[in-house]
Amino acid sequence: MIVCALERLARTSSVWSDVLRWRGELKKAGEGAVLDLGLPHQWAVGSGNARYGEALVALRGLCASDDGLHPFAGGVARPLTFKETVQARIEQFEREGAASLWESWLDTSSAIVYQKGTTKFRVVVPCSDALLNDVPASFRGDFLPVNYDDFVSFVELDVQDRDDVYNQPLTPDQVLKHKGWLAAVEGDRNLLRRYSNIVFGQVQGGAAMAFWTVPHQDDQGRWVLPKQDQLRPLCANDVRYGCGCGGGRVLGNSARFARVCPL
Repeated sequence: MIVCALERLARTSSVWSDVLRWRGELKKAGEGAVLDLGLPHQWAVGSGNARYGEALVALRGLCASDDGLHPFAGGVARPLTFKETVQARIEQFEREGAASLWESWLDTSSAIVYQKGTTKFRVVVPCSDALLNDVPASFRGDFLPVNYDDFVSFVELDVQDRDDVYNQPLTPDQVLKHKGWLAAVEGDRNLLRRYSNIVFGQVQGGAAMAFWTVPHQDDQGRWVLPKQDQLRPLCANDVRYGCGCGGGRVLGNSARFARVCPL
């Protein structure tokens, strides 16, 4: 009952100091809270010299005393979801232009799951926090091995879908109707439109925002397919690389997280 009351207060109060205090209480209670851009904040990007699990430990340490300003789950800080990352970039652009969040790739807690030996996949949002928040600092693998059939509650997509284009830059019209992109932003078409407008205003050539996947065709047109069911984090590529959605991130490589910081 107390936790429910705190959640209601944190959602409905217009006084930011009250919201932050209540978020802090939720964090102490081992609960969770999403990104709140109405709270006074600034942005930082974590170092790219640590693997995903190591960067996760560092993020939690940096956010341990922030009173719940940065999003958290189970009482500890978590990486932003892909949708929250898009929201953060839009908010920063409107205040500062294409600053720090646009200059770096950003790993997220949203996930993509691939089926062994096929071009099929599922974007697992927003329920992947628990999966990616459990990656240990010692993890050195490319991905988390999973059972693809455990994710049947999420919409199945296919890289060979004739209605969409994967693994190459897209036009604005292709982005706005792209099922992979829509899944990554949790169906928020207006958010995707705002993001796309900004991105295509920053890049040259009229094509950007590729949706990259593990299944792809090599230079001879042969399909390269995953050898086992696997889960990877979605990554928001930086503006130099067209702000693509990266679905082939290696957990054992350097990770970078956006962090919500106090002013």
